[in-house]
Order: sequence, then C-alpha cells, then structure tokens
Amino acid sequence: MNLLKTLTLSLLLMLSGFVFSQEHSLSVAAGYVNTGYGGQGPVIHVEPVFKNADPFKVGFRCEISKIAKTYNGQSLRTRGVDFSVSPNVQYFIDKTNHQYILGFGAGVFSRGSFFNPDDQDDFLATQLFCGFYPRVGVQYKQMSIIAEYNIVPGLARRSPFLGDSNISSSSIGKNSYLSIKAAFNFFGA
Repeated sequence: MNLLKTLTLSLLLMLSGFVFSQEHSLSVAAGYVNTGYGGQGPVIHVEPVFKNADPFKVGFRCEISKIAKTYNGQSLRTRGVDFSVSPNVQYFIDKTNHQYILGFGAGVFSRGSFFNPDDQDDFLATQLFCGFYPRVGVQYKQMSIIAEYNIVPGLARRSPFLGDSNISSSSIGKNSYLSIKAAFNFFGA
C-alpha cells in the first residue's frame, strides 16, 4: 500500500508542476533495457518537462520496465514490474536543425521481486532504492533518442538464495541498467 501512496503522490506533484508551468511538454518514450549481466526487457516512460530558463529544462520521469533477471545463465522468474520516479535537469545544446541533450537525474527505483527457479517459495521481495542516472540524447523537432545509465545499488543483505549460504543476494540483485529509448514530445516546449 505504501508503494501506491508513493506513486499517487508523485503523480500529483508531477501534474501540479505541469499545470503551473508557462512552457511545458510531455515526453512519452519506449525502448529497451539491458543490465549487462543477462537482464533485459522493454521499458516505457512518461515525463513532463518544464522549461524554466534557456537552455535548461526540468523533467519528472516515471518509468516502468520488465527486466528479465538471470543468475549463472539460469532465468529467474519475476513478479511485478520495475519502476522509477525521478526528477532530472536537462541541458539542451542547440544546433541548426536539432538539439543535443545532456542531463542528470536522481530518484527512487524499485526492482521487482524474483524467485529461485528450483524452489518457488524462495524469493527476494521488491525493495526501494535511491539511484541516479546521466542522460545523453539528440532531439529533432518532436522526436528524441535518449540513452540513460541508471546507477542503482544492489541488494546489501545476505540470503541463502539458490541453496548456497555463501551467495549474497547482491550478486543476484544487481540493479544498474542501460536504457535506450525513442521518445515523442507532445506540446513542444
């Protein structure tokens, strides 16, 4: 229930800023996530962007992904989705007919719970983490291509996961990931 309250509050804050901003746009993106250690999957995000002073813009990203998790080449069954909510600052470098994007964001990340494939009762539950990400991209008119590397700490506690008490859950629950997305910007600020 706390997760629902957090998402609801985040959505209300996001919408209030969107309403009171003089110039704003809404970025809707879809793409691909890769963890670099076997996890991959689709990602979507919705991000209101507020123009406060040229060439800076402030955004509030709400992202949902379904990252398949693996351990020693074996797929782990996941429950739920991964999500993040995070404010960010973007710097736009204007060129003749396009803009380069440099940005940085920080926020709350949640990784979906995952199960031991050999024992369906053995799982690590969903947890919240604080993380950050650098962003680079290019924008042409209303379309953007964005790459972000989300740096999120792994699980810190130890768990007798997969029947081996020497395996820490941090070796299974690595959370950082690269996302590459194509975005369309509505309202055009």
